[in-house]
Amino acid sequence: MNFAKIQLIVILTGIYCIVDTELACGQWIRNAGPMNEATGCYTATEAVSPDQGVGIGGPRCCKDRPYGSDTVSSFIDSRLLNAQDVLLEYRLSDSVLFTKALSGDSVCFTSQKVSHDFWRCLDLFRKKLKTADPGDLTIPAKVLYFFLIRPVQDFVSGKRRLIIIPDHAFSDIPFEALIRVDLSTKPTLLPIPYLIGDFEVVYAFNRGSPDPNQNGGIACDTGPVTVVPQTFIGFSPVFSGQGGLDSLPASKAEIEIIGDLFQQQGWTSWMVTEQVSLEDYFKTLARYGRIVHLATHYIPGDPDQGTPGYLFWDYDPAKGNISKSKGILTLNEIHEMDLHADLVVLNACAPFREIDDKPDNPASPARLFLKAGAKNTISTLWNICDRVAETFMIDFYRCILAGRSFSESLRDVKLRLISKPATSLPTVWAPYVLTCR
Repeated sequence: MNFAKIQLIVILTGIYCIVDTELACGQWIRNAGPMNEATGCYTATEAVSPDQGVGIGGPRCCKDRPYGSDTVSSFIDSRLLNAQDVLLEYRLSDSVLFTKALSGDSVCFTSQKVSHDFWRCLDLFRKKLKTADPGDLTIPAKVLYFFLIRPVQDFVSGKRRLIIIPDHAFSDIPFEALIRVDLSTKPTLLPIPYLIGDFEVVYAFNRGSPDPNQNGGIACDTGPVTVVPQTFIGFSPVFSGQGGLDSLPASKAEIEIIGDLFQQQGWTSWMVTEQVSLEDYFKTLARYGRIVHLATHYIPGDPDQGTPGYLFWDYDPAKGNISKSKGILTLNEIHEMDLHADLVVLNACAPFREIDDKPDNPASPARLFLKAGAKNTISTLWNICDRVAETFMIDFYRCILAGRSFSESLRDVKLRLISKPATSLPTVWAPYVLTCR
């Protein structure tokens, strides 16, 4: 056992005391009824409205980063959450972690002190997620569970889905890979009790407004099988024979198989691959798709690698910056699109996922697709294998067309992968995340 592991075990053994102390004196709520002794939270006697600020008060508020009515996502009316949903919002300063949990009839606030060891644990978790060593991942995954989920574990117990608004520091980690460690005997279907074994998980931004047309819920996770068959738009340049770019042979089969699945259900499918998979063609067709699926490469925002964005067949890798974004769907162009899709799938190597709404931070592609009109996006947190990406998404759409919601389908596919030794590591199944607006 190395020194880093010993330190983390010491942290793990001390977490109960930290959390219990903070929960005892760090909760505060406005418009609340009696406290529920079982959960340590309060029952709301008046629903939170967009005009009412709800924040954490008292001496626990962090001086260097106040967390009050001006920063809490109070736009979500608790009555707009489905009965089986819990919204979890996180705010993290250098020394304090605030958590807000909201369900249809209750709201709970907690605060916890965090130390330098917490930040080290977060960094270790982020690194180990992408490796093939589950032993090194287990300890930080358990530690982060204690900080992020354990304080509200009783509050979320019995619910089906977690809608998570992560702090910027958590925007690139999948909560699904946290590992439950508690004193309960709650059964799990998984050999390792990952959070995905207990809940469906959806991510959301920390500012916005609810969509009144979503059947009483927030604008999240509308399954396409509940509407009249519409149009599937699938694009993949494949890049066979394109010098300077890795070919994506599995992406062609991915688009064609998925398109055929939708056609069998009466949908119109546009399956655009190879030489006809052009940027302008995508921008024209995408506005008509109820489901829009893009399987390609992404160029990150590195000045030496050209304009950031998604690549199409007309991209010339030899020209780089000189190409002036020809063949690249840039972030600005995404923002200007007019979409009406229930779901946009970005099956590409991960650019980044930026959730925290700061004016000086660039928006992520997922956020921009949502702002352009998409109701939900699926994107990745790190690079993915071409063949795994193909099989993952085919299985996902099979679940969708079998009548499951987006979050149910994503969870089902991940559980299947976890159940097989060859694909059980989080590095395989955890990068895919569902984000709603």
